[in-house]
Amino acid sequence: MAIRKLASMTLVGAVALLSFWAGSTYRDMIYSDACLDIGGGREPGGHQICVLVAGSTPLRLGPILIMPEYVATADVEVVADGDALLNLGLNKDVAAALAAYTENAIGKPLDIVVGGQLVNSVEVREAVTGTQISLAMPAGLAEKVLKDLNAGRN
Repeated sequence: MAIRKLASMTLVGAVALLSFWAGSTYRDMIYSDACLDIGGGREPGGHQICVLVAGSTPLRLGPILIMPEYVATADVEVVADGDALLNLGLNKDVAAALAAYTENAIGKPLDIVVGGQLVNSVEVREAVTGTQISLAMPAGLAEKVLKDLNAGRN
């Protein structure tokens, strides 16, 4: 009788360990991100939760990080009296994240943060769709962001 009880407990333990391993493997297949899972899974819209180091990001639009590797094209167009447009071509994943966020943020502010400093806060009037965006900012700041983005892509 004692041997059956020991065998049953061993089998239950083995099944529990196997279930834990299978669940961990399945989770790794589902969460393909390189960011941290901080207990909530993914954000609405299926986008990952990331922990940032202050000052590590050249540009942030609301919660969306615009890292150098997410930018396909970038240029600065001076428009008038020290102002410029920072024109960015984003990769599909970041463009989708920005579209999902702005779709849910219509009527709310969108902070534009450069190097950890708030540059502007604009009201979202419609979802930002597509991969091409233009941001108005002082020309010197636009050149700095362009330099930071290009340095990170090289």
